[in-house]
Amino acid sequence: MMKKPQPSLTTEDVPDAVWGYAAIGREIGLTASKTRYLVVKTAVLDHAVRKLSHKVIVGSRRRLRDFAVPPS
Repeated sequence: MMKKPQPSLTTEDVPDAVWGYAAIGREIGLTASKTRYLVVKTAVLDHAVRKLSHKVIVGSRRRLRDFAVPPS
């Protein structure tokens, strides 16, 4: 029996959601604790991140890239 060929992934197939402070921090070039500070204490990432509860956070990869800190 022949297997069906699997389609290759494109950028449209990659989910836009980034879950958690550590993953969001990696996306923008910061540590999880610095990311948590920006989300909890400031409004800097409000355009890209939503707090679903005090422990659950999700961000938009596309919007986070607009904020990304350049590597030093």
